[in-house]
Amino acid sequence: MKPTFTSTILIVMILGLTSCQFVIGTFLGIKNPAKYRTEEKIRDFSVNMGLDTTHLYSVDSSALKTIYATVGTFPNMMIFDANGMYVPNPYDDSIGCTVEIEDFLGMLGNPQFPAPASTNQFMLKDQLKNLRTLSGESVDTTEMVQSDYYVLIFTGYSMGKYLNKKNTLKWQAQMEENGNDRFSYATVFVDYQDWWKNQ
Repeated sequence: MKPTFTSTILIVMILGLTSCQFVIGTFLGIKNPAKYRTEEKIRDFSVNMGLDTTHLYSVDSSALKTIYATVGTFPNMMIFDANGMYVPNPYDDSIGCTVEIEDFLGMLGNPQFPAPASTNQFMLKDQLKNLRTLSGESVDTTEMVQSDYYVLIFTGYSMGKYLNKKNTLKWQAQMEENGNDRFSYATVFVDYQDWWKNQ
């Protein structure tokens, strides 16, 4: 299914008009988000970045607009507790930057901190329904490692090397330090996917 004109404009607006992303898009090498990316290109990019490639996913084209509206700017993440309920980030500055995520992960990774409040505004099971492999197949999520927190990192090839090193790679390493019993995460590429052409 070819992405609609409306979804293309939405992506351009999100990347181009938020305060931090405007600077990033201009000076830090963000690529065209509406260009189709192949599985090989995304996987090679991830390996070159040093990203954990164990759980790399894409999303169905029909879910892209909702994900952009829910998550906002990229790279970014959604965090869910052990019951699959959404855990809002209390450090979110809501201006289009993601520097506060490290503070939030640090708090969640420390068992001495009280668990933050969860909400059913978003549920993990609903987000997992949107996941696909990089070649478009449905994802079996029944074998997810049991953890205190489940994290979906949303990023893209179009985000370029700088943002993925500064954010995605750093977040992965930060969660790895705490072990799988604390965090279980998946990296979701929200680029236009080559396999969409067959929908």
